[in-house]
Amino acid sequence: MEPQLSTKPKPSPSRTWLLRLALMLGVPALLLGLAEGVFRLAGYGHPTSFFVASPHHENGELIENAKFAWRFLPPTLARASQHLARLAPFSVGVSRAPAVHLPQRRLGP
Repeated sequence: MEPQLSTKPKPSPSRTWLLRLALMLGVPALLLGLAEGVFRLAGYGHPTSFFVASPHHENGELIENAKFAWRFLPPTLARASQHLARLAPFSVGVSRAPAVHLPQRRLGP
């Protein structure tokens, strides 16, 4: 008696291309996501928000991020905001008093 050869049916061409597309998009996205996670856990990089927590104040005041422009320009061309640089030292309190709404008055006829 001859041994039976098991033959698997070939996947359809659309299924093959779907698998290829998933691998082409999924593998790079997974690798970039893993690299981003490792960098975040290691504390690599700098904050990109305009305001950052002040290391000199315990009450959570915010100060201007000197590296904010590095997101858009190289460090040699980036500079601090001219408006805020004139007001140095500049800080913003995190907690604020409730807003007071004043009645609006029109001037003129």
